Amino acid sequence: MYNNEYKTVKDTGAVKVSTTAFSKAMLWALGLTVAVLIFASLLLTYTPVSEMLIPTIAILAAVLSAMTAGLVASRSVKSRGWLTGMLAGILYSIILYTFSFLASDGFHFSAYIIIMSVISMFAGAIGGILGINLPNKRKR
Repeated sequence: MYNNEYKTVKDTGAVKVSTTAFSKAMLWALGLTVAVLIFASLLLTYTPVSEMLIPTIAILAAVLSAMTAGLVASRSVKSRGWLTGMLAGILYSIILYTFSFLASDGFHFSAYIIIMSVISMFAGAIGGILGINLPNKRKR
């Protein structure tokens, strides 16, 4: 089975990633985002931490979650983890902004969205590089 997948990648340059891998990656990323934001809200509620930290915490949560998405998605591929991670980072930012659109009064396109999407893309690529290089129990 591995030889057939390797031959496909070698011949076509395609990266074969299942939808389950991306779904699992998005669940991990969104779960991490929720956990970080809940922790931040508890921190802001029960400690004298300034509310000026909210944008920094939101950016940190997005970067860590995009990196996690890239890492989890690239665990199922055998090559080009950076590309898989980058796609996972982009998908994560699309899902994040879709939720943002649904929760707010409308979608406002700005430079912030582009910057965060690019940051998520690069964080996902880094996570993909880490994910493909970490040892795991997949059969080769």
